[in-house]
Amino acid sequence: MRNYCTLFDKNYLVKGLCLHESLMEYNSEEALLYILALDEATVKTLSRLQRQGRLRNTEIIDLRDFENEDIKRAKENRSWKEFCWTMASQLCDGLLNENGLTNITYLDADLCFYGDPRIQHEKQLGGSIFATPHRIIPERAPYFAANGKYNVGWLTFKHNQTGQQCCHSWAEKCLAKCDESTCGDQRYLDDWPKDFYCCFRETASFGVNAGPWNISQWKVDKRDDGVYVGEDKLICYHFHEFKKKEDGTFYYTGWPLQTEAIELIYLPYCARYAAIEQYLLDIKEI
Repeated sequence: MRNYCTLFDKNYLVKGLCLHESLMEYNSEEALLYILALDEATVKTLSRLQRQGRLRNTEIIDLRDFENEDIKRAKENRSWKEFCWTMASQLCDGLLNENGLTNITYLDADLCFYGDPRIQHEKQLGGSIFATPHRIIPERAPYFAANGKYNVGWLTFKHNQTGQQCCHSWAEKCLAKCDESTCGDQRYLDDWPKDFYCCFRETASFGVNAGPWNISQWKVDKRDDGVYVGEDKLICYHFHEFKKKEDGTFYYTGWPLQTEAIELIYLPYCARYAAIEQYLLDIKEI
């Protein structure tokens, strides 16, 4: 069983549903997606979709059932953005160390799949912890050093001593401090290659957790079996900064994009986003 988890509130609901729909479309393994719903409106919508059969292979976790005293204290003392940053590590730790899952892969809610994640998992041999480097385009890299080397968008932990220790340590540090100075939960990942050197692995494929901060470095093209980023098949893309504007059009990103990236990655996402958004509007009227 492959276990995934994500979290979002009502503001990221459509993006979170794009993640779920695309994961279920491309995934070829038995899998379950755990969704931590951060507000009551999200719990209600997800539960309704689950009853309708549109949210298959999911387990909805209500924040009110998940939070302990430490998490409640963090929610009271942090901005909402800082609290959301805090919760990725808490969710992974809870599922891996308390629920005893054999593996957990955390996915940011603004990811979307374009290929089978099994391709990446089958490469994850000989390690217990996997993270993806930012690989920021060289001309901008000096200005984004504070973001850390790794991006939290895709993280995998295996249920063994090292994987559990790393995950729990990350959760404890995020509970202690998770703000702009640590780039939320992200800068803590910089220590993992040193602290867990025997079992930490960088994700080698450019097609896993690719994003606007790096995509312009590689040729993006369509082949018979999918979209490629350089010589790597695109597995999932991180739609950082993407949003729908008040006039109904979409803002992609402030980073440079190739025409091919727009046509093969962004336009399909816009279509998926619009279709899900329309469905949510339709069921609201029923």
